[in-house]
Amino acid sequence: MTSPGTSPDYREIWERYGGGDFPATIGGLLAAIGTLVMLGGLIAAGAGNIAYQLDTLDVDGNVVEFSLAGAVTAVIVLFASFFVGGWVAARMARFDGRKNGVIVALWMMVLVVLFGALSVWAGAEYNVFAQIELPDWVSQWNNEDVALGAALAAAVGALSMFAGGYAGGAVGDAYNARVNAAIAHAEPTPILRS
Repeated sequence: MTSPGTSPDYREIWERYGGGDFPATIGGLLAAIGTLVMLGGLIAAGAGNIAYQLDTLDVDGNVVEFSLAGAVTAVIVLFASFFVGGWVAARMARFDGRKNGVIVALWMMVLVVLFGALSVWAGAEYNVFAQIELPDWVSQWNNEDVALGAALAAAVGALSMFAGGYAGGAVGDAYNARVNAAIAHAEPTPILRS
């Protein structure tokens, strides 16, 4: 503990409170999914669908080719959404924002795999991500006509999510560092009571 007027030892505080923060990463995941749904809905309302998958299957099982504009838009939306999620996680965790931003993207990948596998084993009606038009890469891997496109889309989408989470975490870390520096150099003020 530091006395008034001295700089706090942030290394000791980081060692105690740093690292991955489960509640912060879950909060970041919820912020990322909310942003993803909102941006996807706005784009779909104005310009058409976002191509999270490079190839998809229609109701009859026919392959529907992707549009390049939709795929590029999907990468940008994924990056922006996970930038927000990484930033939220970093601000909540206070330390190790980059790591927590990456963990947000990792949680999303776990959900994508979980819901995709559930749809393969139990039926498409159990794939929540497909029903609300979120990334659904895994459920298409069992169809050889679209497996390569789904794998490529998953790789590009995952890279975009992890890069966005890392960048958002870095911005959150930078803000926290500025606050820590301001606290370290601030004069102690008495608590005012009304």
